[in-house]
Amino acid sequence: MHIPKLLVSVKDAREVNPALQGGAEIIDIKNPSGGSLGMATTATMRDVIDATKKWHERGENFSSKTVTISSALGETIERLEDHSAVKLPVGLSLVKMGTAGLSGFQNWQSIWVETRNRIDLVNDASLRWVAVSYVDWERAQAPMPEDVVAAAVETDCAGVLFDTFQKDERHLLNWLAVEELTRLIAKIHACDLFAACAGKIHQGILEELISCQPDIVAIRSAGCFSGVRESTIDRNAVRQFRNRLQRICPTRRHSH
Repeated sequence: MHIPKLLVSVKDAREVNPALQGGAEIIDIKNPSGGSLGMATTATMRDVIDATKKWHERGENFSSKTVTISSALGETIERLEDHSAVKLPVGLSLVKMGTAGLSGFQNWQSIWVETRNRIDLVNDASLRWVAVSYVDWERAQAPMPEDVVAAAVETDCAGVLFDTFQKDERHLLNWLAVEELTRLIAKIHACDLFAACAGKIHQGILEELISCQPDIVAIRSAGCFSGVRESTIDRNAVRQFRNRLQRICPTRRHSH
């Protein structure tokens, strides 16, 4: 059993150091008050990228690997009216837009791809897209997980993120059975994409979650003071979470 990479979502540059001190391998930028995939300002993105670079320059990283930086870009449907595309700062590797509200469109996949293409046109060609599958897809009015996985494969995504749309006390596995998540992740791996899991993940469900073989486990609440999503990242909370990951998965296989 391999140790998934740990992604920690930060809301600003001040949260970068505690996230990395705790053992984050991927820094994700988002605005928690803007929903599941709330987009931070480009200035905030730039500050987070700079803070991560400074961490490397100081030689404080716990491994020799470069920390990957990803960013949430909001919901696809938010960009339907506004046809402009945001210019993103250099330094992002992975980007993602949510699929909430798209189930009402027969051609949702075309809308999603066209929106991505507009962003690609004004940005670095090396950006890799992550498809977002909301496991509470009915209340998000989003496509079913099976359909999002198929669309990710068809449209050259780097991976698929399983997440919850509404942030309440229910977590990922309250919405998607372990057996179903395992099947979907196996399908993703068979197509050489990575699978990431988010959605109120806490230490109590880690063993079940890890049995599904995700490549990335993504946290916000579990890495914050008192487990509150809207508070700030606490390095001790992140470290405790990472230590739990390592205890469950003593060995590591090649990950995507």
